[in-house]
Amino acid sequence: MREMFEDSINRILTEQVNAAALQGGEAGQWQSGLFGILDAGGFTRALAPEQAGGVAATWADAFPLVFASGRHALPLPLADSLAACWILQQCGLLPADGALSLGEAAAGATLSGSAGAWRFSGSLPQVAWGRAVDQVVTCASAGGVPHVVLLRRDTAQVHNDQNTAREARDKLGIGGGIGRDGAFGHRCWYPSRCPRNIRTRRAKCPSASRRSESPCRCMPGRARTT
Repeated sequence: MREMFEDSINRILTEQVNAAALQGGEAGQWQSGLFGILDAGGFTRALAPEQAGGVAATWADAFPLVFASGRHALPLPLADSLAACWILQQCGLLPADGALSLGEAAAGATLSGSAGAWRFSGSLPQVAWGRAVDQVVTCASAGGVPHVVLLRRDTAQVHNDQNTAREARDKLGIGGGIGRDGAFGHRCWYPSRCPRNIRTRRAKCPSASRRSESPCRCMPGRARTT
């Protein structure tokens, strides 16, 4: 699979990432045609399970995709999309349709509520192509427990910006309900702090020791808003 990815991605990017595409990227223009080619080829969701349009590739398999993105200065968030899909899959959430990116929530961001009525409030600075992607994966805490959150970009206030390499790195301001198409995922990183069936899950989880705080690979719960 790795060889297939390497051959395909280098061929596509050699043909498609020309001077016009690079200049358009520096000018903040979303390359929708090129993104459509990558998405149709399954590259943006390579790490996702088959039921989500991926091929369940490993990070080792997907390395040529990330490497080629840098080599060709791809003006699209392919690496971000791969990572976002992987994070969602780890939380038992299927990746959303459309372009995905990652965003680190700024200090002070909050997540509150419960299944069906989650509310995220805060800003996400430096989101790769935040102006153009459909959804953004971020992390926030609720009740002292870290959660993975999938946010819709069209509900955000977008402030266009660039990094020193003239790549789109935008600030998104979000305040309100996650919305009908939003999703929330919870992964148990420290079993002794997990609020759900602490002792039972810790005893059954094969990847966590009773005597340590090593990361637990169980997933205590997930929910999708309605």
